Amino acid sequence: MISAGCCSGSTGSSEQAKCSGILSATRWALSQGVRRMELETDCRAAAQFLNGQSSTIVWLSTSLLNEASDLFTKFEFVLVKFCNRTCNHDAHLIAQQADVANYIPVVFNSAPEFLSIQLDKDSLLCNISDL
Repeated sequence: MISAGCCSGSTGSSEQAKCSGILSATRWALSQGVRRMELETDCRAAAQFLNGQSSTIVWLSTSLLNEASDLFTKFEFVLVKFCNRTCNHDAHLIAQQADVANYIPVVFNSAPEFLSIQLDKDSLLCNISDL
C-alpha cells in the first residue's frame, strides 16, 4: 500500500462515488510521480470498463472512467483489479474515516494500526478466493 484515502461529497449513486474515487486516486498517483499503478476496486462494472470489457455502467460514471483511462496513458503500467467486498474490508474501514461534515480528504500514506491488521486478513482471504 502506497496510499489510501477517503473524502465526503455528493454523488448520484454508489457507482458514481466509486468511479469518482478511481479518478481521484489516478490523479493523486500522477501528482506523486507514480509510474506503475495497481488499482483495486469493489465496483465490478468499473473494473470491467477500464479493462476494455463490456459492462453495464451509467453514462455519468462512464465520463469519470474515460477521464481516468485517458490518464492511464501517462503511466508505464496500470493494472485495474476487481476485489470483492468480502476480501476488502480495509476499504470499509478507510471509508469510515470520512467526515460527512467536512469536504477535506483523509489520506493515509502508510497503513495506520487499525488498518494494518485488516490488510493482512484481506490479503489472506483474497489469495484463498483466487485459487
